[in-house]
Amino acid sequence: MISLLRGHLREATSGCHGRVDTAFSSFDLATPDGYAAFLAAQAAALIPIEQAIERAGIDAVLPDWKQRTRRMALCRDLENLGIVPPPSVVFVAPDCPAAMLGMAYVLEGSRLGSAVLLRRVLGGPHTILSTTTEYLRHGAGTGLWQSFLVTIEAAGFVASDLVKMTSAAKAVFGAFESAAWLGKSKDANHAENHR
Repeated sequence: MISLLRGHLREATSGCHGRVDTAFSSFDLATPDGYAAFLAAQAAALIPIEQAIERAGIDAVLPDWKQRTRRMALCRDLENLGIVPPPSVVFVAPDCPAAMLGMAYVLEGSRLGSAVLLRRVLGGPHTILSTTTEYLRHGAGTGLWQSFLVTIEAAGFVASDLVKMTSAAKAVFGAFESAAWLGKSKDANHAENHR
């Protein structure tokens, strides 16, 4: 059963989520170049967002945050592919627990799609890619998504908190969408220059 809070967030951000899915679906995850471009685009958004919510004190509202953070796994995958992570931009730190958890909602929810993406990566002919999937595998089988949902349900948010949570979630989706289109543009330029 979907909780009211989760249902609200899912419905309020469904358009944003769809745009992010569309933007990232254009990466060919079965090829080294396409997968590297995908990871670089993920890093361009994920790294500054994780850093922003850490600056705001996410570990006070999500005590197991250190288990959840994925930027080091992502950087190791990029390094194994010979890619330098993109320079981080500064993402504005959230100003309240509701906004922090709204941002974390997007990051944690993205774990659900990671299994699908992992199958696309592993379904390709390039075995090197199987050694660079720490990011997509991060937290698999640990129940992090379910425990996150328990945390946000127990937070006791009121209507004004939901507005902040939703706004923060939409901002994170927007950052990922922008990173995807920028990454796809760079990937296309790279492919054009190597013909």
